[in-house]
Amino acid sequence: MTNKYIDEIKKATTKHFLTVEELTGKFNLVENQRKNDTISETNFNNAKAEYETSIIAEQGKTTDSIKSVQERYNVAVDKWAMIDGEKLHPDADLLNKMRFTTEDLQELGAKHKDNQTMQRILKNYADDNDLSFISSPGGKAKKEAFEEIANVLTSAITGGESSYYGILASTPDAWEEFIQPHMQVMGSGAELSE
Repeated sequence: MTNKYIDEIKKATTKHFLTVEELTGKFNLVENQRKNDTISETNFNNAKAEYETSIIAEQGKTTDSIKSVQERYNVAVDKWAMIDGEKLHPDADLLNKMRFTTEDLQELGAKHKDNQTMQRILKNYADDNDLSFISSPGGKAKKEAFEEIANVLTSAITGGESSYYGILASTPDAWEEFIQPHMQVMGSGAELSE
């Protein structure tokens, strides 16, 4: 399962690492010129300052991009989680017409897992009738899951590709293992609209 918002910030992070790699490669050439004494100390220091400034600028650009996607995601989640009569499904009428079991509620909950209005109605029915009901993750849980992923990628950017988070973000198997529990909470994002 993929999530368009996660895919977008992961793509920005990957692009960041490639840009940093390119900048570092160019600076390594300048370092070799300095070692071979084919470039002056002044020119080397200027190149080093430019390299460091470029890295910091790239980090800022990428972290700003991640924050922007996170803001869009949070707005979409808030919109999705809003209780809305238009999201009321005819199945809600059944709650007034027959007695439900915990299993019945869970089946309806699974059917309406992406509908927070129905989730709240089912939870209220369960509470009123001393039944248990495990609702699907709501807006707060979805935003917290995204925030954790965004924080890991931001740490990867500021720490570099060789940092713990950088390795996590750039190693496909480790990344997939890390995001799976988050994806179970967040879903694909297809139910969200901006």
